[in-house]
Amino acid sequence: KCQEDIDYFFKIIETLHPDPYQYIVKDSLDVLRKGILDQADQFKTVKDLNVALLQCNQYFDGHTNCGIYPDLLALVGNYYLPVEVKNDSIFWLPTGEVVAAVDTFPVNRFITEMKKFVSYDLSLEIKNKESVDYTSFVLLNNMKPPRYFDLYREGKVYREDFNPVLFKKKPTRSTPPFIFRYFPEDSMAYFAYNSASLKYRQQLADTLPAFFDSIESMDIQHLFIDVRNGRGGSDLLNDIILAHLYCKSFSFKTEYKFNPKGRRKVLKEYWKQIPAKKTDILWAFLKTYFEDTEQEYDIFRDSTSVGFDKNIYVLQGSGTFSASYDFCWAIRLAAKNVRLVGECVGQFNPICGNILQFHLPNSKIPFRVATNKHYLKYGLPEKNGFLMPDIPFTFQNDDSLTREEMCKIIGADSLAFFPVERLNETIPDATCQYCDGCFTGKYPYKEPEN
Repeated sequence: KCQEDIDYFFKIIETLHPDPYQYIVKDSLDVLRKGILDQADQFKTVKDLNVALLQCNQYFDGHTNCGIYPDLLALVGNYYLPVEVKNDSIFWLPTGEVVAAVDTFPVNRFITEMKKFVSYDLSLEIKNKESVDYTSFVLLNNMKPPRYFDLYREGKVYREDFNPVLFKKKPTRSTPPFIFRYFPEDSMAYFAYNSASLKYRQQLADTLPAFFDSIESMDIQHLFIDVRNGRGGSDLLNDIILAHLYCKSFSFKTEYKFNPKGRRKVLKEYWKQIPAKKTDILWAFLKTYFEDTEQEYDIFRDSTSVGFDKNIYVLQGSGTFSASYDFCWAIRLAAKNVRLVGECVGQFNPICGNILQFHLPNSKIPFRVATNKHYLKYGLPEKNGFLMPDIPFTFQNDDSLTREEMCKIIGADSLAFFPVERLNETIPDATCQYCDGCFTGKYPYKEPEN
């Protein structure tokens, strides 16, 4: 049964993925599969098989990887190890000490082993974060003594035995699928959303009109859209937002590659989610599902298009990938007065997507496979394939934005609005009683009745 699961895992990837050999040649993949099959007799538990398959993730993209068996994931999901991976070092967060070794493994070797569980096309920040998650997974499921950390302390190495007490219970935190905040006194508004929240699609579609009506009535000049924690999802949510913005015509080129079997399966799944009414941008994405070569797509928008046309600042970071990454480049090309702010996105170009979910037939270990691969030629600046921001910016927190940060982003030392009474004081020799009707609605003459 173990061998059956291993064969199934590799067969599905080779059958449905458009380019399973983009980071590993076929001969090497065959060697990897044979190596896991040779170990099959030694696997005593589902965890043993799970760990072996997780090491394949390093050769596949972020949308094609082995997951963690649900029973094992439940344990990791409730607890975490208070460590941080940075610059190929592990830091013990309660004291800030550097970890020299984990169990019998030198720390650099341990980090190398953990990074085998992480996809190759993610940013370094995401790889480090996921390495910590997998560290917790491995250690929590190997609590057999002796287990210990070697810590550097005052120039010496001390051994710290670890046990379940060292693992901290994760705080329960409910993150809303989208957040709206208004700062009318500063003429600013904030909107955060997660493109992975597809189940809230209709709720977002019903809520956005009221949000944009509100910022229009408040005469908002600066809109901040936060996708730093987008974490993938669906372009269908992106399209709902773009429909409320003043968008211009634009074009982009892309090289698409599909596996025919994968295309048929994914279209069957995705077509049920696609709305009957489709915008120009969504139609362009859908057309790519049927074409397998380099294409140039022209997105034509009505010159009288209406929508928010003031300043837009899109906040991006290492947690921005997949559909959130698509949102960043699409809004940058399509909408008026847009600037990308923050760090490089978390996934590089080319990108694989349109995933299908599977479970191994016997062990029920989950895994997923991308069915397309596309290389975007949008003419925007990249660094090693990662989309760069127009305005580099380091945020205090990755899930919030302060008023002071907003001021810095728009280039203001501070934000304040003069009362109308003080406005004339800013004009030298203002003795002619300037008209302030545009601000107050009170004009020095009567408005014509008709």
